[in-house]
Amino acid sequence: MENLECEVLDSFERVLKASLIKELPAFERLFRELQGSADFVGFPHEKLIGTYDFSKLSSLEHGSLVLSILKYNSGRTKDYIKERTGITDTALNRTLRELKANDFLVKKKNLYFLSKSFVQESDNIWAFDLKAPNWKRALQQATLYKAFANYVVAVRPFDEEEALQEKLELFAELNVGLLLFNSQSLEYKWLRRPLKDNALSKWQKLFFLGRLSAQHYQESLFAMK
Repeated sequence: MENLECEVLDSFERVLKASLIKELPAFERLFRELQGSADFVGFPHEKLIGTYDFSKLSSLEHGSLVLSILKYNSGRTKDYIKERTGITDTALNRTLRELKANDFLVKKKNLYFLSKSFVQESDNIWAFDLKAPNWKRALQQATLYKAFANYVVAVRPFDEEEALQEKLELFAELNVGLLLFNSQSLEYKWLRRPLKDNALSKWQKLFFLGRLSAQHYQESLFAMK
């Protein structure tokens, strides 16, 4: 079973990197089998990842939590931030200092704002699930990815087509794409293409992009050796 999963992943990765599937963008950066996340996450523009370099923060979780509730033109008090995030005084003070030192936020009097230097790139994040044992589990997994991704796609084998045709309304209701794929022939067929959504959780999106930015940086260093 493990070898079969690996074969499917390898084949799908080749297809994605070669931009062989219509209605999918050409991905400048592709992540595979992320721990606790999708089987593949693709970015049409690699610069999106570099925008979220939180490597100098002591806590990625705390930093992304604070940033998720800050705005450019509407200030937040420290009490408001503490109440919304649940971060302790000591940790919050450290996080605010680090975010300010790295120009992610600015402080005006007793209010905190997102820094104009922290330009958040337009989202275009794709997430794919291939390893779920059945279509119900695939749909469940895909809906979890909607927390951080703009497009989610469940990739299923062709022998499930008849059953899946009867479930298209459910996939449409949840705005999950459905793609049939044959790892041997590389044949594919869209049963439903996803529409673009905003990520459901700003905090989870920031946390996720921070993780990927750190991984991307480490991989770049390794490639240079």
